Amino acid sequence: MGLKDLFKKQETEETAQDKPTFKLGVEDVYKISDDSLDLVVTGNLEGTLKVGDFVWLTNLGDDNGTVRTSAIYAMENAQREKVFEVTNEPVALWLEDAMPLGIKKGTVLHEEGADKEEIYKTFVNTLGNVFVGRQEGVLTKRDIDALSLADLSEIARVFLLYCHMNASQESPEEHTANVGKIEQLMIAVRDKLLQADELVTVYSKKTEEPYLFSQTQQREEGGFICSSPMIFIAPVAYEERLASRFADTEIFELRRIQKGEDGKGIENFFLETFYQNGATGVHLVTEQTSLAAEGIIAAPDYTGVAEEDIPVTNPDAMRWILLLGQLGFPQTEEQKIMHGLYYRFLCLELPKAKFLTPIKLENADPNAQIDLQSGEKLNVAILPGKDEKEAMVFYTDWKRLRQIYDESWSGMIQTLSQVTKAFDVVINPSENPALGCYVNDEMFEEMKKVD
Repeated sequence: MGLKDLFKKQETEETAQDKPTFKLGVEDVYKISDDSLDLVVTGNLEGTLKVGDFVWLTNLGDDNGTVRTSAIYAMENAQREKVFEVTNEPVALWLEDAMPLGIKKGTVLHEEGADKEEIYKTFVNTLGNVFVGRQEGVLTKRDIDALSLADLSEIARVFLLYCHMNASQESPEEHTANVGKIEQLMIAVRDKLLQADELVTVYSKKTEEPYLFSQTQQREEGGFICSSPMIFIAPVAYEERLASRFADTEIFELRRIQKGEDGKGIENFFLETFYQNGATGVHLVTEQTSLAAEGIIAAPDYTGVAEEDIPVTNPDAMRWILLLGQLGFPQTEEQKIMHGLYYRFLCLELPKAKFLTPIKLENADPNAQIDLQSGEKLNVAILPGKDEKEAMVFYTDWKRLRQIYDESWSGMIQTLSQVTKAFDVVINPSENPALGCYVNDEMFEEMKKVD
């Protein structure tokens, strides 16, 4: 009979006030023998435990979030003495049948019903103690294989904080070594990110695209500047934490991004978000742990591809269109400053951008190449504009064109300078006006003056 059976009756008879209150972050795990399912775990105990107590085990960084239980059948104190009870000191615990429970460095042992924030604090402190304090930011392959994306993101965050706090005391050699450690940590984070089956990200309710986060700051020499826009990503294990932070459901929406059957879903999400929408990277869980777009997945390489065969994209313009769409009509002074910044950057990009205008020949095979010398009538996408003027339709990329125009339509590459004297231009017209903008000749002439 195991301890779980032996103490089962005792456990059910305990009152809430009799149950121990404790937290222990696992710092090391040891097998007892090859033919035993029991494990020994070590860590710094907060609270009191005694032989016979049941412990609940949480791997907070794992996506499945399963809480499991085991029972203590022996323990040693900090002096390596066998004891019956320990309070607030380093301890080694013998756990029954714990091998299948997924215990690893960072696993938190706690009482039933423990506060989630207290578990989180113990989890982060333990990862910091082990991988930053003891291992000085150096992870083995075995460590990386055992750790989850959330685990690694927390280790990277704590190590970055440690380096920042100690920067003034670093020697040049220590600084160089720490930069190398940070690079290796972020590579491990990147690899786990791309290996994930599922991720959680923050979407904009207005644009229905991944929300672009950019900070606006006043410069010492005057004027304002904004940071490069990035998206927020989190492992599924942190979905609740992300939802708590971005709780305004009129602005934000959480969505899951899945790898999918072909295994390319997450990669395709990043390709579209970075190289069509213009996000410059990701914040992973917090702003302190960030990855640049090119550090996650490289931009498509069109070396040797004829210019006319390169897909049209406009990430440098699209990022500002999306930021303006997220913002909506500015009401506060801060929003007006942000709007002015975003619009200025958009003005810098639109005059040099190449767009797609939907076109098709009447009675033409939709799969045939369009020949403008054939004499057939060419249909160009035109919409009613403002002030009784017609507006030619422009799209920033094929994705947005195909959302409105089917395969019978092709695309003609054009610039604003080619058409604004004759037509106004509506960019990315759809059911959602936050995804595009309207340009007339007067506006375009003003855009060209921006520097």
